[in-house]
Amino acid sequence: MSLCLVADIGGTNGRFCLFDGKDFSELQSFRCAEFDTFESLLNHYIDGLSGDRPTQAVIAIATHVSEDNVEYTNLSWSFSVKDVAQKLNFDYLKIINDFTAVSLAVPVLKDEQLVKVFGSEQDSDSQSAKAIIGPGTGLGVSGLFHSGDSWLPIQGQGGHVVYGPNNEFEIELFKYIAGEYGYVSAENLLSGRGLQLLYQAAAYVYGAEAQAYSPANIVSFALDESDENCLTAVDSFCGILGSVASDLVLTLGARGGVYIGGGVVNHMLDYFVANKNFQNRFQRKGCMTPYMEGIPAYVICDTMIGLVGSVQSRLPQYDSLGITVTR
Repeated sequence: MSLCLVADIGGTNGRFCLFDGKDFSELQSFRCAEFDTFESLLNHYIDGLSGDRPTQAVIAIATHVSEDNVEYTNLSWSFSVKDVAQKLNFDYLKIINDFTAVSLAVPVLKDEQLVKVFGSEQDSDSQSAKAIIGPGTGLGVSGLFHSGDSWLPIQGQGGHVVYGPNNEFEIELFKYIAGEYGYVSAENLLSGRGLQLLYQAAAYVYGAEAQAYSPANIVSFALDESDENCLTAVDSFCGILGSVASDLVLTLGARGGVYIGGGVVNHMLDYFVANKNFQNRFQRKGCMTPYMEGIPAYVICDTMIGLVGSVQSRLPQYDSLGITVTR
């Protein structure tokens, strides 16, 4: 393999490295909001490299990838894959969905890249489907199915499925959020801005004045128990994630476990693992409760695995994933 630029560009951060077929180098991360276009971010990284410009690239992006013209879901960026390849002089350019990349990394994750929430390896079926979900700037969703010697990823947009409230309090939250958005998706709640919306809804339900808190503020004030509405928002977030993740597991038959990525859970990792809201909502599924109790859950604690999965996507069995331009 020639030297390849590898990137994982989400709605908040763009992570880059070079891959020579064996080792990663030149690892850097940038804030996407500091760049006007997709191309300007790529050029900024390439211009800062110490060696020759790479002529090959594999880039995971946080939106659906189905045609040459790509529009980001949570950024005002759009681009043509062919135009990017031409402007940046790539002989090979592959664009894939970011959670397709995350899912491709799951089978090669090491123990130190995972934190067990509950269950054990013995609980899972090593050949069974795996579910992957990750609240970040948006809500990434994917899955893996085993076929022959390979794991095949789902290229879906499951973060945009409709959310359904699970208890009386969430019904009140839903009414508030529906008034703001009309359509209430899982991503509306299970994301950074979703955490803010849950806080605002909790303040509304309890008759308090909502403050202009960032997602980091909400997590911090919840963990130190200095704001009751922040704590309600975080606890609701954990429970709703449990419901949405378990729906995904049931849909896929993912006896191989659920793997939780994204930045939001990692920012409250210890609390999330100790909090039982996620586990209770994940396992409590009526007549399917015994089925769910045998499925393990893990948090992916390495935020760089999208780069690993992007490299995996160059294997021949994944040629059909995403969009590839060659010259």
